[in-house]
Amino acid sequence: MAVSLEKPDLVAVTGDMVSGHHAGITKKSFEKYYMKFTSILEELKTPWAAIPGNHDTEGIMTGK
Repeated sequence: MAVSLEKPDLVAVTGDMVSGHHAGITKKSFEKYYMKFTSILEELKTPWAAIPGNHDTEGIMTGK
């Protein structure tokens, strides 16, 4: 993976980690995709920070 080769001090994710606005997505499936996404980041063994994007905050992530 490119992150492993570059060895950054921090990985910054600038939104749209999981699209929360698609028709038919449930809270359970959103959580599943979000957990998969974060597990990939955890495997990097590099500090990371994520800022939710508009697709993350349009629906289930904010409880709307």
